Amino acid sequence: MALFVGRIPREMNNRDLEDAFSKYGKITRLDVKKGFGFVEYDDKRDAEDAIKGINERGDLVVEWAKNGGKRPGENECFHCGKEGKV
Repeated sequence: MALFVGRIPREMNNRDLEDAFSKYGKITRLDVKKGFGFVEYDDKRDAEDAIKGINERGDLVVEWAKNGGKRPGENECFHCGKEGKV
């Protein structure tokens, strides 16, 4: 279950993000870019708890990742992941 994480401050590093999300469950993947990132859990309940808990803090924005957090292919829509809607 992949989550999109937005509004990540520049000073926040992978370890900080991992610390914030690991209390909700076992993280299987963590990918941080400038200002955003993806966190993935095996268990949907852990992901749901993270969405609720982190969003209540108000400093980060967390939602379900579109396309499972994967980069869209050449013919895939960026928003929905379906082919042919570039």
